[in-house]
Amino acid sequence: ERLRPIPAGGTVLQSGLFRLGIPAGMFPAGGQARLTDLQASSFDLTLPAGVAGVAAFDLDLPAGAPGGTGVSTEFLGQTPGTRQVVARVVFDADEAGFQPLLRLRVGTAGVAVSEEPAMGGLRGMDGGGRHVVFQLVVAQPQVVVRGTARNVAGVAVAGMVVRSGPWTALTDADGRYELLVPAATATASLTVT
Repeated sequence: ERLRPIPAGGTVLQSGLFRLGIPAGMFPAGGQARLTDLQASSFDLTLPAGVAGVAAFDLDLPAGAPGGTGVSTEFLGQTPGTRQVVARVVFDADEAGFQPLLRLRVGTAGVAVSEEPAMGGLRGMDGGGRHVVFQLVVAQPQVVVRGTARNVAGVAVAGMVVRSGPWTALTDADGRYELLVPAATATASLTVT
């Protein structure tokens, strides 16, 4: 239950509860990144049903940071045996939502580490922003649902809002999204706006 090694030239950011390994090339040479702990309870956002906010942080990356995947995560002092999800706070025209990025499992030592498979999992930590760590009220596994959202003309559109349960996704440039649903769910109900 330890942070995986960071490629040569990478950076480790650490705050009170969080430790992030940023791979080389995720931000320009000489750029600085900052990791800041936040109180999950201080958000002026309504938390979705089925989850509890346990921690939060801001990850500030320098201008020109390309993003990408491969950020290693380690969260300390969590409740052993629980399942958690790291989500980025996303905004559309009307409201804020939580886009799931990473599923975590908390071991006996209270350290939350990724339980994403090598292929087919969530995108992982892929850039800066405000993030919330949620503990799932029912600790059942969550599975990834992917798709392409299209407008009434059948054209994939960037920035469409897709929701399922407590999760929100904004579609990418190709209209693609990914969300989580409980593994025991036979059908998923999605709302696209």
